[in-house]
Amino acid sequence: MTLACIVTWIFAGLTTVLSFAMVAMMLVDRRLLLDQMHRQSPDLVDQGISDDTLAATIVIVGTIMLIWSVLAVVLAGFAF
Repeated sequence: MTLACIVTWIFAGLTTVLSFAMVAMMLVDRRLLLDQMHRQSPDLVDQGISDDTLAATIVIVGTIMLIWSVLAVVLAGFAF
């Protein structure tokens, strides 16, 4: 049980940090991230995906991942 808790804390903690960074980047300087996405996939506009749709999706998915990973850390603490 202890090993499972430790593995959960490591990977859920890493997910928490990366999710927070992703949401923070999008909220602070969304143009940087969106410009990079358009460089890597220039056909996004042709597919009908707007910058607002991309930004909203990234923030929503990142927030869900953040909440989910924090809950995993807390539940692993209860199991420990």
